[in-house]
Amino acid sequence: MKFFLVNVPEPYGDTIQFNISDQILQARQVPDIIHLFAKNYQAFIFGIQTSLHFEKKSPYCHLGIWVQKSAGKNSELSVSLIREFALQNELVDIKVCDVDNVWCGFKLVVPLAKK
Repeated sequence: MKFFLVNVPEPYGDTIQFNISDQILQARQVPDIIHLFAKNYQAFIFGIQTSLHFEKKSPYCHLGIWVQKSAGKNSELSVSLIREFALQNELVDIKVCDVDNVWCGFKLVVPLAKK
């Protein structure tokens, strides 16, 4: 499985609790999963736009990850903002999860009918 990472916090391995260093995307490869970390809406939009070129090449998914409100940090991102953006860009959310006590995320995919 190959990962494309966008706006990754340090230390990434501590955040996801796995060592995936040998699974990081190399040049001319297509990712299976895109981990997109965003502290604000602008970073989220930039990250999605950076990775949308993979859309037709692979049955990948985005894992859009943002700072959850319960972490006590200011973030304009919310479930409804990300869901609205996803729907406008023909992505669907199929799962929501907590990554750790700071980050939470949506699994966003391109519907099979659009591939």
